[in-house]
Amino acid sequence: MKFNKKDNSRKKNYQRQKYYLGRTISGASVNQTKVERTKIKQMRIRKKQLTFWFSSIMVLILIVLILIFQLINNITVVISDGEQNLDLNLKKTNKYQKDIREYLNKHPIERIGFLLDKKSLTNYLFNQNKEIKELELSKVGSFMQPDVFTVTVRKPIAMLKIANYQLYVDKEGISYLNNPLPVQPSLKIIDRAGVEIDLQSKMISRSLIEFVGLTINLFKEAGYEVNQVIIPPNTVHQIEVKVDYYDFPIKMTLDNDSIQQVATIKEVLKDKNISKKIKYLDGRVPGKIFYK
Repeated sequence: MKFNKKDNSRKKNYQRQKYYLGRTISGASVNQTKVERTKIKQMRIRKKQLTFWFSSIMVLILIVLILIFQLINNITVVISDGEQNLDLNLKKTNKYQKDIREYLNKHPIERIGFLLDKKSLTNYLFNQNKEIKELELSKVGSFMQPDVFTVTVRKPIAMLKIANYQLYVDKEGISYLNNPLPVQPSLKIIDRAGVEIDLQSKMISRSLIEFVGLTINLFKEAGYEVNQVIIPPNTVHQIEVKVDYYDFPIKMTLDNDSIQQVATIKEVLKDKNISKKIKYLDGRVPGKIFYK
């Protein structure tokens, strides 16, 4: 079969058009795929951003809720004597609750349990209540339960009446006016020197009362129970004590170490031949004992 030149020319034009049309369609398809991939990538990024911001907002809301809860959270105070919790009336615990709230209002960030500065809070309460020895956040509150603070108070071993005040002293020599414990100490300090109390601080000489408290405790550790303490006339630097089973006074001075004085006195008390004969014992001179 023969083809003329016109037929060949048409055939070539058709093939050429078909070739370019295929390339155009192929190129368009590639471009469309790239656009779709870009859109998918952008959607993924957008989704991650939305997830991040949503999570951040939820965490922020949770923190705000916790802070609000802490701000309105109730406080429960339990009083302990160091060995067991005590069932005391509300009047005695409400004072401590009030002081703790005042502190937390001044330091609101410390309402979050792990941020509580225990030492700072204890010092604040001690300045208001000298009878407090320790403070512990024994239970962190939840949305249904309050924070529980355990307040350990001092145990008085003696008391001293000055004017209209009843002053207590513990074994560390710390003096205070309020004794929340139900039991009163049987040992009363007899003041014959006319000790004065500072009406503003409601405290007497720290060295005197500290010496008395430490001396009573030192005798107890040595096996002797003090049953009387006298502050003699015209001095606040000396005391006279009596211990069980010995009827004579023991003279001591604040000017020397109480540990050394008690250690020396103890050796004399052990000697029954001496202790049965004497009228008084003087341990005021370091390392020496005088008796009559």
